[in-house]
Amino acid sequence: MAKRIDDYKNLDINQNICNQHGVFRMNDNTLATVEIISQDSAVIQLENNECLNELIEEFRFYAEHITHFYNKKLELLKEFPHKNLIEIDIFELQPSQFFVNEDKVNAVSSFVNSSKDVVIPIIKKDEMIIVLDGHTRLYAASMKGIKTVFVFDTETEQYIYDFVQEAQRRNIKNVSDLKRLSHEDYEKEWYSYCDNYFKDKKGE
Repeated sequence: MAKRIDDYKNLDINQNICNQHGVFRMNDNTLATVEIISQDSAVIQLENNECLNELIEEFRFYAEHITHFYNKKLELLKEFPHKNLIEIDIFELQPSQFFVNEDKVNAVSSFVNSSKDVVIPIIKKDEMIIVLDGHTRLYAASMKGIKTVFVFDTETEQYIYDFVQEAQRRNIKNVSDLKRLSHEDYEKEWYSYCDNYFKDKKGE
């Protein structure tokens, strides 16, 4: 089992990997890292190679577009079918969230420097191109004046459409409309909304 770590205090890990959210705790309590080095590739450092598949599966839950995994000697460990990436105007994307976390914006800003640094999973509905994940990277790119990003089609669950409807009700129709909140306010506002939404759905 592998679990992504979001709190990097007291960890002796390369800051760039931390900023990418590339640190994972394995079930034997050792740490593993996955560092993205290009649009489709990443380097893995792992003590127990028997856990490789578990680590990659957990990592690709967050970064499905990474399809080639190497060790630190750049020897190929595993590969998946390539994702078709399309470059698109950043303001054509409809968010499915309402807020971004200021701390996360500061972290991802360290590696978001061009269009190629932002690869976003999307779905299409009617005339909308909906962002499923990567709102923080999208926001950081817009703050740096980056006009385009790369996207790939994937699948999602039904609740996303309700989130998009709520985003539009709040007049959040592109990345410039996202509200930047402190870490504390983000956790309070966003997690509260999600908890209440799924609680209400469960009660239906």
